[in-house]
Amino acid sequence: MMLDVLSRILQRENFELLLASSGPEIIQKLSEHTGDVDLLVTDYAMPDMQGRELAEHVRQRFPAIKVLYQTGFSDMLFEDRMELEEGATFLEKPFTARGLREAARLVLFGSINP
Repeated sequence: MMLDVLSRILQRENFELLLASSGPEIIQKLSEHTGDVDLLVTDYAMPDMQGRELAEHVRQRFPAIKVLYQTGFSDMLFEDRMELEEGATFLEKPFTARGLREAARLVLFGSINP
């Protein structure tokens, strides 16, 4: 359900999306993807793979990718570090459609109104 909500919000902003319901699924889809990938939107805490692990894996193929972690547990993001990796930000759940749009723009373009 969350994937559907996220996709509807971002499609209204004219983002081209490649959707997956798990880390392993998106890794498989990206292995076959021939275009560029600018942004990874992922939950930080997932049952099959942590968002940080997924981001590290995706960055092996797309080193410049930006990452937007969505989380209800922001304290987990900073358990063993003081700040997120460069090119990453997070959005605390629950969030609004406006919050998602602004966070995606900010991490991608450095501004909420590019």
